Amino acid sequence: MPLATITCALFAPLLGWRVLPTSVNREDLVVVGAPAGDDQWFLGQLTERHGRWDFTFRGPVTRYPSKTERRTGLELRWPPAAEDVPVGQMFTDVINTSAERWIPTPLDHFHTVGVLVAAGASAGLPGGYAFAYVGGQPNAFILDPGEYTRVHVTVASDLVLEAGPGRHSLYAAVPALSMVSEHPLSLTITEKDLKEAGPSRPPRLRPS
Repeated sequence: MPLATITCALFAPLLGWRVLPTSVNREDLVVVGAPAGDDQWFLGQLTERHGRWDFTFRGPVTRYPSKTERRTGLELRWPPAAEDVPVGQMFTDVINTSAERWIPTPLDHFHTVGVLVAAGASAGLPGGYAFAYVGGQPNAFILDPGEYTRVHVTVASDLVLEAGPGRHSLYAAVPALSMVSEHPLSLTITEKDLKEAGPSRPPRLRPS
């Protein structure tokens, strides 16, 4: 990257910049940071447009560990009792399996969503899943080694209606930590579940 093509923002630190890990995989974007002391960082972006790299930054701001680091030691596990509840009342456990106390950051909460897949599926959770935050999110609490907290699993009504009655597999996911249950829960969606999920959507009209 030729330095002459970089437009540098005024007042940016001159030293200490390094490339930061990110989940964004783009050749035209590089995320960088420079430490400012006391867990404060200047964060910047190098963006390529028409062969020219522009540099913007903000800070100092608090830089938190990555989601991978923040969820270290935590697991989502289905308790046996979850096999006997309706899909609309589903729950799971967040367990600290490590030997260290788990302490949440201000970014962490335990809003948990359910993702339905075909019964007997063993290939894991699909690459992407949709979710939405509505109202306040369940707080994430300090968990000592071996401790757990039980959380509600929100399964979107559209997913229930689309899946239809019968046997299915359900994964639990905590988007704030990019954490997914290792194994799915086998469950049955009943006609009562479908009624509680809402009215059926009208069939799509095919173009003539």
